[in-house]
Amino acid sequence: MSVRACEGEGKWAAARAIPNSPTRDDPVAVGAGDEGFVLFRTQRSWSVARITKDAIDPPVELPALGTRGVGATACGGRVLVVSRADDDALAAHFLDWRAKEKLSAPLPLAVRSRVPPGLAVEPGTGRVAMATSGMKANAQDWCLRIDWLTVEGDVVREVDSAWTRGEHVNHCTTRPVVAFRGAELNVFHTGWLDGNGLTTAWRTRRVGNRALDDGWLTCLLYDQWTLTRVGVAFADGPQGPTYSYRWDPGDHGDMKVNMVQTAHNGWGIDAAPMRDFDDCAKITQWGIRHSILLLRRDG
Repeated sequence: MSVRACEGEGKWAAARAIPNSPTRDDPVAVGAGDEGFVLFRTQRSWSVARITKDAIDPPVELPALGTRGVGATACGGRVLVVSRADDDALAAHFLDWRAKEKLSAPLPLAVRSRVPPGLAVEPGTGRVAMATSGMKANAQDWCLRIDWLTVEGDVVREVDSAWTRGEHVNHCTTRPVVAFRGAELNVFHTGWLDGNGLTTAWRTRRVGNRALDDGWLTCLLYDQWTLTRVGVAFADGPQGPTYSYRWDPGDHGDMKVNMVQTAHNGWGIDAAPMRDFDDCAKITQWGIRHSILLLRRDG
């Protein structure tokens, strides 16, 4: 594997190879101040490599994780890792690069998840928002939920839980990404899988209007033809918000299967009007007859 540093304005530094990092699965990247960590799964277990501006340390194996799915976030000078077993059970671990034993013993959690969780620390409170997927009481399955955790020393406590969009369906079928913009909570996730294992991508945002789907706003990212088989990625920082996904529906012009596509205005599509999607401009400039297709049934 390799890593690239985002330099802003859509520019990226040259790729830097991570030594001894063969994997067939999606890695998990965690930014922690002046250093970062990349966790990747091999055939035998997970390993982690530490990355700084000037160096990449040789990966260290984490046999306690086995081949469980994982999610992670920087938390209090360490990395909080939550692993998921095949029976949906979750456990919390602490990764401390400076400790002799890099990974702490697992702390079982009561909540369960269909997918490896997404994690992020809420600014101002220090609570951890953990996005999971499960079955609601009304039997709707693979639905997105937010579980709130507090971390005190080596103790992780589950303090609250809420389904996104209340009683409405809001699917989450791969590892989600939790991202805060100030106090605003966002989750980037994928929807229901079709018969070929393809899915669309969505963003669910917490809003103040509880009358709107219990206080959640969900929107489709791009369109129904933009499909992937793996989880999407998102990160925000001084270089700007970056959203990325893997194109999987088939070869189409310059777009090939397994191509990674990246948007450098990750919170939205464009600050300017959306060209042919700018319905207000079309209606005001051209009139409604030329803006919206109107079909009349004869008789």
